[in-house]
Amino acid sequence: MKLPSGRTALILIIFVIIIGTVAFLNLNSGLVGYYIYGEPIETSVTRDLPGSYSVGQTFNVILRLVSDYNDPPNAVGIRETIPDGWNVTYVSRGGIVRDGAIEWLFAPGTYQWVTYTVFPTTGEGTFYGTWMTEDLEENEIGGDVHIVGGQGTEFTVSPGYATPGDTLTLDLQPGVDGAMGYIYIYYDNRYVTYVRMPCDSYKCMQDVSATFTIPNKWINGIYSFRLYDYTTRQYIKRDVSVNGSSVQDTVTTLEISPQALQNGDTLSISVTPGWLDCSRYMYFYKDKSYKGYKALSCSNYRCDSPVSDTYTIPSGWETGNYTAKVYDYWKGYIEQPFYVY
Repeated sequence: MKLPSGRTALILIIFVIIIGTVAFLNLNSGLVGYYIYGEPIETSVTRDLPGSYSVGQTFNVILRLVSDYNDPPNAVGIRETIPDGWNVTYVSRGGIVRDGAIEWLFAPGTYQWVTYTVFPTTGEGTFYGTWMTEDLEENEIGGDVHIVGGQGTEFTVSPGYATPGDTLTLDLQPGVDGAMGYIYIYYDNRYVTYVRMPCDSYKCMQDVSATFTIPNKWINGIYSFRLYDYTTRQYIKRDVSVNGSSVQDTVTTLEISPQALQNGDTLSISVTPGWLDCSRYMYFYKDKSYKGYKALSCSNYRCDSPVSDTYTIPSGWETGNYTAKVYDYWKGYIEQPFYVY
């Protein structure tokens, strides 16, 4: 037997879900929805598209459901049609792709939105969709309808090859919805540092440029410069290959003395940061119980050069084994044990 499709299928399935959920929703009215200043609002579904996109790169579409908090519909069915020739690569919340459209059916007490991912193949596209509740009245999805590609942020880092001490140029041309004013740099998917672009606020809406000098302590490898584009709602990544460094991927070393002391005694601390630096905060534990911390005398929130400091053991610390920890941004926590008697 051939299964029904399109609007007919939605109507049939809505009847089924009403039977299974109406009693539950009557007992639990208002699970999900909105109620503004005591005034009831009508159920609606709206589409949220990014400001632009790049052909050949996927982007997400959000369909938002609004229903009255105290009197939600028993069931909602959604049927969404994407632009001709485009492809759906992901659907959330149990949606089904068939007959060139995406369909969802759920009780409003379940979700406030659904999403899907499309792969665009043309320079612009128009979306169309409908939704209905148990009254079986078909309504058009509101919100964004049309999207034009090629209006996203342009971001370049040059040159793409450098040695320690070289200066890079970062050029940013924001898209229609702007871009973040910070460039985050990663090595092997681990955060290294950031570059603040000369924007008027945290969001860049005008063309700007900045420079960045490769630190002498960076090791050889590929570094990823990442910028968030508010227009396409995606990160733009630009890689720079660093070569010619004689620095090894060293790890932070931590030395403390004496190894045994009592309340009121002073603990001497010596920290030599690894190539990717370490945190300025040292933490103390007894077994797995946190006991306190020490802010090392570094120039900022992370230590990039050797530092010596002291810590006085507080009165009241119990006798037992303790651990001093400092976080190395390359390898994680570095620990040293000591004993309080």
